[in-house]
Amino acid sequence: ADAKGQDDGSRDREAVRLERCLCGWACLVQWVGCFFANRFRVAALFGTSADEVFQQTNSDYDLIVTMIGMLMFFSTRTHTRFVCILPLAISCVLAYIITAMWLGVQDSSCAQDSSWNNAWPAILLTIVSVLCLSGHRAVEYHRRL
Repeated sequence: ADAKGQDDGSRDREAVRLERCLCGWACLVQWVGCFFANRFRVAALFGTSADEVFQQTNSDYDLIVTMIGMLMFFSTRTHTRFVCILPLAISCVLAYIITAMWLGVQDSSCAQDSSWNNAWPAILLTIVSVLCLSGHRAVEYHRRL
C-alpha cells in the first residue's frame, strides 16, 4: 500500500475503468460526428439538400481525416491498450459506412458514376485503421517485453 492507503491493484482497476470509459466516449463521438458534424448528412437527416441550406459543405474525406486523426491520437499519444483501441477503430469504420449507406455521400459525382466510387472513402478509412491497429499492436508488444 502507498501513503494514501491504496494498493497497486486498486489503482490498476481504476486506470482500466477510466480507459474503458474514455474509449467508450471516443466510440460514441464517432457516431455523433458522422450524423451531426457533417453538413451534408445533417441536411439529409432533415430531408433537404445541403446546397440549399448551407453556403458551403465539406467532403466526406474531411470527416474521414477527423476520424483517422482521433484514432491516431489514441494509438500514438496515449498508452491505451490494443483491446480498447480495437472497438474504437471498428466504430470509426462502421459509423462512416452505415451513415454513408443510409444518408449518402457528399460528392454527387461519386454517386452518379457508380456505386463502386462510393466505397473508396470507406476502403481508405478501413486500410488506415488496419495499419494503425497493426502499428499499435506492435508498440504494445514491445512495451510489454
